[in-house]
Amino acid sequence: MCRCVYNCLLLLVFLAVSESAVHSRVKRQFSALSEESINSLVDELLKNVKEDNNSLVDPIAVPDAYLEDLDLQLYDGVAYGLSSIRRIGNAVLQNRTDGYYMKIQIGLNNIVALYNWRSNVTIQVPFLDIFSPPSRMFRNLVLFRERAKGEVLMRTEDVIIYTEIQVTQRGKGIKPRVVDFQILDMVGIDVDIRGFGVDLIDAIVSDMVSAASNIFKDIVYEQVEGPVRKAINEELVNLKLPFG
Repeated sequence: MCRCVYNCLLLLVFLAVSESAVHSRVKRQFSALSEESINSLVDELLKNVKEDNNSLVDPIAVPDAYLEDLDLQLYDGVAYGLSSIRRIGNAVLQNRTDGYYMKIQIGLNNIVALYNWRSNVTIQVPFLDIFSPPSRMFRNLVLFRERAKGEVLMRTEDVIIYTEIQVTQRGKGIKPRVVDFQILDMVGIDVDIRGFGVDLIDAIVSDMVSAASNIFKDIVYEQVEGPVRKAINEELVNLKLPFG
């Protein structure tokens, strides 16, 4: 056998044994972690997410929305509460064939979105036409159009998120990353519409509340799933893991 090939084989065997030894050491360190240590690690991660990431600083701007069916425009919106991120319950460490996984439940409490709103309202009043047959004597007559406007406050008491972080061995380094991030529930959604002309649009206020609730859910999904997941991944790079 050529000496060069022999040396290459020796190097490959050495690297394989070294990597296996490192992996075994990391595996032992992972297995030795207590529930308290895992929770502390997650708490440190979320603390860094809150303190070091500008995308979660309150308030954040949220996009305008227009509901054509109701001729309702929501604009100049802001949201608060992303900085309330916290751990719920105990984090769980799970060993799988492709690495270790930290399963975490995260909460965001008192998420609030505040919008200005305006709508052109058509006011109709009953009109008595004495020259028409009885079945058509009462008709609606368009009297005038009024600009109603004000503020809408949308709030949810708690947003529950499931997060899974994969921790894999890459050579001699540890590479953690978010592999699953999904909103499980939004608890206690409430919508409050205030302003000039609300009494004029009383007939469609319930429709406005329903539409605003759906818009609020979209806002929470967009502002939480994107920025919060990204912020966690960014902080995972700098997180000092107690192993490796």
